[in-house]
Amino acid sequence: MLTSLRQQAWRRINVTFPERQIYIRSDGRVQFFTFDPMMQAILAVPVSCSSAGGIHSVNVIFKRTARRQAEMHADRRRCAGASN
Repeated sequence: MLTSLRQQAWRRINVTFPERQIYIRSDGRVQFFTFDPMMQAILAVPVSCSSAGGIHSVNVIFKRTARRQAEMHADRRRCAGASN
């Protein structure tokens, strides 16, 4: 049973993260990197968590900015109405 679960998990990792090969050429040299499925699966967790954290931070900042702008706009309308 446990072996079967491990085999299924390994198959899923291999299907989701096939081996990637990257060539980088700079200064007349070519470097070749191979990322096996396990390495990609291990790197996927911190990268996705970092990305999610960044997206949420940006959303919080934009919501605060939008709220401040709405408050400023409302204050300007109140001031314009009070001066008439």
